[in-house]
Amino acid sequence: KMEGIDDKVGETIVKIAEIKTAVNSQKSQCRQTVNRFDKTIGEQNQTLIDLAGRK
Repeated sequence: KMEGIDDKVGETIVKIAEIKTAVNSQKSQCRQTVNRFDKTIGEQNQTLIDLAGRK
């Protein structure tokens, strides 16, 4: 009977590890997306500042 419980615990630990990996992967992708947006917004702000400075 204990063997069945041990198997379930083992499966649960593996599932948790898989979920952690997936979450970390998502987190990394989100960070990259945010960084890209920040960079784009920064470039657009600089363009607007340059345009305003020319007038």
